[in-house]
Amino acid sequence: GVELHYRVNSGRLQVALMRLSASSEYDAELSGQRPGTVIEYRIVAGDGDGNSTSFPADDSPMARFEILALSGSPVAYVAVRGAQVVSVIDTGPGKEVARIITGETPLSVLMTPDERYLFVANTGDQNASDNRITVIETATHRVAKTITVGASPLDLAVSPDGQRVYVSNSQSRSVSVIDVARLEESLRLNVSTVGDGPFGIAVSKDGARLFVTDIDANAVRVLNANTGATQAQIEGVASPRSLMLSPDGTRLYVAGFDGGIGVVNTVSNTMDQVIDTGGASIFRVAVSPDGARVYATDRANGNLLVVDTAEGRVTHTVPVLTDANETRDLFVSADGERVYVTNQNSDDLVVFDTATLRVLRAFQIADGPRGVAVRSQPFNFEPSSEVAGKADFDANGAVGFGDFLLFIAVFGLSEVDNGFDIRFDLDDDNRVSFSDFLLFAGVFGQAVSP
Repeated sequence: GVELHYRVNSGRLQVALMRLSASSEYDAELSGQRPGTVIEYRIVAGDGDGNSTSFPADDSPMARFEILALSGSPVAYVAVRGAQVVSVIDTGPGKEVARIITGETPLSVLMTPDERYLFVANTGDQNASDNRITVIETATHRVAKTITVGASPLDLAVSPDGQRVYVSNSQSRSVSVIDVARLEESLRLNVSTVGDGPFGIAVSKDGARLFVTDIDANAVRVLNANTGATQAQIEGVASPRSLMLSPDGTRLYVAGFDGGIGVVNTVSNTMDQVIDTGGASIFRVAVSPDGARVYATDRANGNLLVVDTAEGRVTHTVPVLTDANETRDLFVSADGERVYVTNQNSDDLVVFDTATLRVLRAFQIADGPRGVAVRSQPFNFEPSSEVAGKADFDANGAVGFGDFLLFIAVFGLSEVDNGFDIRFDLDDDNRVSFSDFLLFAGVFGQAVSP
């Protein structure tokens, strides 16, 4: 068997059994601890003949980690192309608090609407493509699942109800559909593109259509979201790279890798306008929550472009940094007050104030930062008295062992599974998972007021 030997804050040695998971990894769970707690550990594997091996070795110090205390400021998740990780940055103190291993060449990321999961597209490089999506649970910074999709997954989009994530597989002419509740590929749609692709992807407001870029055909294809059948082809932007829908769903903005930002009428599936961007090479577009602005990255010149959607023109061209190189991805905060921009080759994450378009902060992230997403509300590790009341499942006035037995019986279930009981979903995300366990552990032993 495999065991985890550990100490909490240099206390007594404890042992937890590690179990083989469905993803062929050994997992162990510890009771919830407060921020600042130091865990020292060693993994010990043995066979039936009494032979064992340890990591770290018995004559070496135990490995260690610290339970993090987040500042309460937004948390940025940045795919780092060269390091094959996601860098997690607490934007309050500007400190990197975690590095999460992904697959080969992570390029794009997507946060689910409830901010529970971060999906990472591992695209691979020119010599070897990858075909995996890494799913990270943002509350714990744990890899929740690795999902096999088509070759070289590139861009990501989520359905309006948050139940499906769509992946453009750039070297297999397909789109993967991921069931978010089950964290598995439920469908793969074939897409007829002229060359490689599709690249960019977006979902209509009603979830019935997909928009994808056929970069070699200089076109955007409109697909049936259930069958992948092409319903329309919209031309007008040279080398369309990425897509973003307006908040009301009536307009689709198209990033022109060779210049220009297309404005598609999603009702008529026609190109209403191509906004002149001069000599810019537009890589990514994002829309403000009120739909009044479009922000775009100019990868060739290191600029952030601002478009007034009512006027249909570029109103501001802002250098991301004086030495910005390969300005790629961007993310607009939920309140519309901040824009986060990555510079791949100069290794920067830059934060703009949208009111003044001034740089507020710049973070150095080595090895090529690419995709970025920001969690607005960090997970609260301090359970409230209300949580204690919810966790008293047997209603005996205290959170105890009887409640634990009830909780563990439904652990891992979601709303789509038989036996799921919403009483045990302490964080109200329709799933009984590790984040619920952390909340439960935080109130274990507490009395509950009548």
